[in-house]
Amino acid sequence: MKWSLLSVAVSAVTGVAAARALEPSGRGLLALILSLAGICVLVGAMGTNVAIRVHLPKSDDVGIRSFLVVSVRLLLAVAITLVGLVLCAYRWIDPAFGSWSIALGFVVFGIASFVSNQALDLLNARGMVQRSAMLNALGSILTMLLVLAALFIGLGLVAVIAAYVAGPLVQGLVGLAWSADALAADESPPAARSLLRTGVRLMGFNLGQSLAYSSGPVILAAIAGSREVGIYAVAVTPASLARVPANALGQVNFYRASSGVLTLRRLRRELAVVMVSLSAMVVAGLIVAEPLVTTVFGSAYADSVVVFRLLLLAELALVPFLIIARVLAGLGLPRAASTCGTCGVPVLCVGCILLVPSYGAAGAAGASIAAYAAMSMLAVWMVCKYRARLSQVN
Repeated sequence: MKWSLLSVAVSAVTGVAAARALEPSGRGLLALILSLAGICVLVGAMGTNVAIRVHLPKSDDVGIRSFLVVSVRLLLAVAITLVGLVLCAYRWIDPAFGSWSIALGFVVFGIASFVSNQALDLLNARGMVQRSAMLNALGSILTMLLVLAALFIGLGLVAVIAAYVAGPLVQGLVGLAWSADALAADESPPAARSLLRTGVRLMGFNLGQSLAYSSGPVILAAIAGSREVGIYAVAVTPASLARVPANALGQVNFYRASSGVLTLRRLRRELAVVMVSLSAMVVAGLIVAEPLVTTVFGSAYADSVVVFRLLLLAELALVPFLIIARVLAGLGLPRAASTCGTCGVPVLCVGCILLVPSYGAAGAAGASIAAYAAMSMLAVWMVCKYRARLSQVN
């Protein structure tokens, strides 16, 4: 937990430093690069990073060698997809992708993120959870230090992108090095199909909610341009900190549900406590939004104040989903959990198409409120539908 909290804090500092180092349009292009690459990596992994965490602890036919072989093949597909995305982004989203430095930075960042993603989850699958969390935090710290250096030296967007590449690249290489001894001892037979079959079945939960989080900046950039994405991204940095308590409780309740010790009464009580506590935090955030944003990020991001206030409301609406979706997954209902996350994507897309042309980043934030509320309402309906499973876990 301490490493995870450290990573959250470091990411917040990195976001502030990146905003200070770049003007809104540059910060928006950075956010667009991170969002597009993140979606590509998540889809490109085909759920294998989750599947290895299921198979390896069971010591069945799927071993480390099979995972790495599949990962190399998927990496080639991811690299080709990233190049294709550069061409699409240049044509339909932002002409800045026509710059060789931006295009190369985007592709290399996506590759480094994929390697890091696979390597860290391989450590988790081997039971080295603390070491994986530590490596994740250390990579985040490296990125933060390099972004701060770019800020103080006065370097531009390319240097900041390079800083974001360095963290996951080190994470991936070190993580693979830590698994080299286990690879040498692995004598399991090839099992690529089994790994992919399990991965595709399990990837829905993460994919749905990640698309709901990441689609907004992409649509916003296509409609309103990178500057509005920069305004939106700066508001997201502090607002997303509100997810920490709900995410932590969701992880705990995932374990409780899968272990058969979670009751509906307990879930209701804990959800109410989190909602009331977070509501107080949101009210405080609404009050101090203007001095907080302009002081921390600079006067260039004054337009982010309204967006920040709207995103605080969106984060409050997201709380039930963050907790209940993990409960559904813990109960062995991955399809129900993934449906809750996926339902937010069309709501977000339609909301952005309707609101962004008139309201820019604030319109995207309003669409997020609607999408997150839809995700939470469906999650509440789902847990009510399957409440008998909770009542039987005593």
